[in-house]
Amino acid sequence: DKLVQLLESPVFVHLRLQLLDVESPHHAPLLKSCYGLLMLLPQSDAFRSLNDRLTTVCNLRDNLGIPPVSLSRSKLPKPGIDAERQAALLSHFDTIMSYHRRARRILTDDVVAPRRPPPSVKSGSHYANGEPTIMETR
Repeated sequence: DKLVQLLESPVFVHLRLQLLDVESPHHAPLLKSCYGLLMLLPQSDAFRSLNDRLTTVCNLRDNLGIPPVSLSRSKLPKPGIDAERQAALLSHFDTIMSYHRRARRILTDDVVAPRRPPPSVKSGSHYANGEPTIMETR
């Protein structure tokens, strides 16, 4: 209900005017988005209000004799970035990932094979020359 009240508020007057511009290339995606919101709403007064508005917009297009706008890929601007920029970003990503792998490997090596104790180990311990020895139990 609050969503529809917000859409009906003066803040979204521009959106409602764009819905009336049925010849715009962005009309079909906008209408589909509004119908998507309508499908999320429970059937209530707000649902009926938005449904009536969208029905009116569709009837307007039909009464003016304007065919529905097809979404051909060639007419709409292509989203995304150019190939050079994409290659540069992928290269940067690979560099950062190699730094991450190297740091992870250093941390993992410390956990799996801890560093040797300092050479100042007391005599008589089970370490001889910094290397662990097997102690016999009798």
